[in-house]
Parts: sequence; structure tokens; C-alpha cells
Amino acid sequence: MTDLPFSAEYAKSGRSSCKTCGSLIPKDHIRMATMVQSPHFDGKVALWNHFTCFFRKQKVKSTGDIKGFGTLRFEDQSKIKEKVGGLISTGKGSSVSVDVFAEYAKSNRSTCNGCFVSIDKDTVRIGVWVQAEGKELKWATNGKKQAWHHPACFAGRKDELDIDKDTTADLVDGFERLKAEDQAELVLLLGKGGKNKKKKVLCVDTT
Repeated sequence: MTDLPFSAEYAKSGRSSCKTCGSLIPKDHIRMATMVQSPHFDGKVALWNHFTCFFRKQKVKSTGDIKGFGTLRFEDQSKIKEKVGGLISTGKGSSVSVDVFAEYAKSNRSTCNGCFVSIDKDTVRIGVWVQAEGKELKWATNGKKQAWHHPACFAGRKDELDIDKDTTADLVDGFERLKAEDQAELVLLLGKGGKNKKKKVLCVDTT
């Protein structure tokens, strides 16, 4: 039997940590792994990641490369199929960027890279990857570090971050999971209905 390069399953406990961001993966949440050679025995081991973190780093050519894909719920299979193509179809002739990400801050420990003020827990934050320098390289991923922003600060730094002007709120990954009032605020800042033509700028899921 041919070893597949990736694996997917639902976390059996809440004890496994994401290999990308270091945060715990909650029990029963979908987790994705890269299969690598074990240094201790003749076989492969899984390096588990949050769903979002996994697709920030990995390019999957086919769902056939993912062990366990057929055991997932239909909605999770659909999410993976959308990611395999690199862009998520909106059904309106545009695509969702998987490189600029909006989510609710999991704690108040992250700092905005625009105004350098703490981002409050449970408020919207937007993240991108930026070049790491000096001591930051110790925690960097492929020479990059995550840069979280308040939505207004991100809107004001789009040019500086090399984000295309046509990247509007509805093209930000995670936009559809925000509350209606937060979606409306993001639309006021970034507009709606743009075309995804921007340069790749990655972001990950972390604290």
C-alpha cells in the first residue's frame, strides 16, 4: 500500500498541539497532518495542524493524497476540496483569498503591528505574514513571522503590506464566519466585491 503524504481526522483529545502555531487542537475538531519519516522507526509519523494552519503551508494537489479523507463529514470534505484549488469559489464570479485571514482574537496577548496596542480578546483581528528580522527569526516560519492587526490598522497599511487594493472584505478568508455587525464594519473599511489579484501574503491561526 502506498503511503499518502497527508492525513485528516478529528482530534481524539484536546492534547495535541498544532505544529505551525503551537496552540492546542480542540477535541473533535478536524486536524490535518503532513506525514514524515520517523527518526526512531521505519515508518511515518503525523505532524498535526489546525485546518487553517495546515493550508497556510501545504499545497495539496488532490484529495486522493489525504489519508482519511473519505471518513470525514461531508461539510469538512467540501472545505478541503475548496482549499485544494488554492482559492474558494464564492459563486459570484470572484474568489476568496486564503492569504489574508480574519478571526476573533483568542486572548489579549497579541499586539497590533500597526498601532502596537494590544488586541482585545474576542475582537476581530486580521493577520498576514511579514519578513522576520534579527531575534524574530528564531520563531519564524520560512523566514516569516505572523503580523496581526486591528481591522482599521490593516486597512491603513494595505499598501505598505503589499496587499492589492482590490482585496475587499468579502475576499478575506474567515469573513463569512464573523458576526453580521463585524462583517459590516469590515466592509466599511475594505469595501466589497473586489477582484482577487493580489500578491500572496500568508497568515496563520495562533494566539
